[in-house]
Amino acid sequence: MASVSFMEKMVDGVFDETAFNSYRMPGDSDKVQSLLQSYREMFKNHSPQKIEEEGRIPGEILQKMRKKGFFGISLAETYGGLGVGIIECIRFVEEISAQDLSSAVVFLAHLFIGIKGIELFGTEKQKRQYLPLAASGEMIFSYALTEPNFGFMTIQGRSLDLPRNARGYENSQLHRRSCFNQGGAQRE
Repeated sequence: MASVSFMEKMVDGVFDETAFNSYRMPGDSDKVQSLLQSYREMFKNHSPQKIEEEGRIPGEILQKMRKKGFFGISLAETYGGLGVGIIECIRFVEEISAQDLSSAVVFLAHLFIGIKGIELFGTEKQKRQYLPLAASGEMIFSYALTEPNFGFMTIQGRSLDLPRNARGYENSQLHRRSCFNQGGAQRE
């Protein structure tokens, strides 16, 4: 006899509470606790206020982040990452963000914005080429979004509403305008 799914039971008016008891805590807790301890130790001699005032992360901190694997925390071990699962990664982010968000953003933007396109949609060749460099922190990835007349302030973005005709859009050719970002090539 086939088992009845949770949704089939719900349709029949039966709420199966045992479906919610099957959740197991991720197994990376020790790894994450170790990473958190490393993060705290890194900032013993570097105050978040000073980093904020200087407007840059000291090279010494970046090197320690690389050495401890922060730039590859969520990447698969296959590509040189630490392979920490998403739930544990979120716990890690929560902790470090409470201590110093500006320093945390360096590798968080790298992981969750900068390399996400390659991780999700890259070919295997691209993944083998770039993800190990990303995991080691040798290459720190970022993401740039800009629009004419708006700079990089995405909150001020606007959409383009083209008039439609019977075949779709009246003007199917959009004209582009070049926009430039600066400051992305900062070196230690």
